[in-house]
Amino acid sequence: MEIIGKVGTAIQRLLGNIASGAAQKSGVIRRQRVFTAGSLAQTFTWGFLKNPEASDEELAQVAAQCGAAVTPQAIDHRHSPALVKFLEETFREGIKVVVASSKSLAPILDRFSSVTILDGTTVTLPDSMKEQFAGCGGSYGSGVAAMKLQVEIDLRSGALAHIEIEPGRSPDAATIRQHARRGAGSLRITDLGYFNVLVFATMMAAEEHFLSRLQFGTTVMLQNGESVDVLRWLAKQDGPFVDQPILLGKEQRLPCRLIAWRLPEEQAARRRQKLRQETVSKKGHEPSAERLAWCDWTILVTSVPAEMLTPKEAAVLYRARWQVEVYQPKCPSNARLYQPAA
Repeated sequence: MEIIGKVGTAIQRLLGNIASGAAQKSGVIRRQRVFTAGSLAQTFTWGFLKNPEASDEELAQVAAQCGAAVTPQAIDHRHSPALVKFLEETFREGIKVVVASSKSLAPILDRFSSVTILDGTTVTLPDSMKEQFAGCGGSYGSGVAAMKLQVEIDLRSGALAHIEIEPGRSPDAATIRQHARRGAGSLRITDLGYFNVLVFATMMAAEEHFLSRLQFGTTVMLQNGESVDVLRWLAKQDGPFVDQPILLGKEQRLPCRLIAWRLPEEQAARRRQKLRQETVSKKGHEPSAERLAWCDWTILVTSVPAEMLTPKEAAVLYRARWQVEVYQPKCPSNARLYQPAA
């Protein structure tokens, strides 16, 4: 298969030129004895992919399989700031390698020049990394030190399009990827963490499309400028889907579409339970009754015109956000890997 060849080429590049360049920048290999840049990268990458808590003995076994017969003591000596810098540089350059299908993965995606899912994932790090990657001080979702990865996937090709490395305390709404241009005819799919009417307006000015959940409390107006109570208005609409042209935002009045459908009771109950847990954890109190009622609906806003995307297709595309979960990383707990680089 074509994609297998592309993956093989990408791995060779990662463990060849990219690893060699990272070794030169970091100084991790001063005199080549047993380890090469490639075998060193393979040892720690494959070793911790297999077992995030791998011991030096287990890593030495992986090293032998990669052509570097070393002792566990030799692995122990490799834990250094130079190794941290080497692995970080290898990662930063490696994520630029794109492995993509030459064909669109679904006909619906051919309507757009690209279809990007943007989402963030937070990785908790040892406290020793707090200067480089500040966390939220032990609050919801992270610790004193944490790294946030802003991950973008292109659904048309299946490629990992971009990863931005940020401190864990950085909110999704403030990421620089909010302002990235993806080209006319593109579609960006995001969750509520990225909801920003001004960002949507900038995208539309660039002829880019957005698909997002509607943020609770955002002003919604009908085309005649009449402001509506969203839940009461939705309750009066007929059919399995509501699809209505609206003006979004009190100041911006951005012309777009609102697409909504009522959830099954079991799914709505799970949403309410999750909302209660998060609100109590973050704010110390229960959510309001109106906010809980919001959980009965999925409410989307989009700039894609009705003739280009039906409500059912919009629901399918938004559910495709689960694809980004594939890139959730597992972080080794071995504190020696996180010694600050010199």
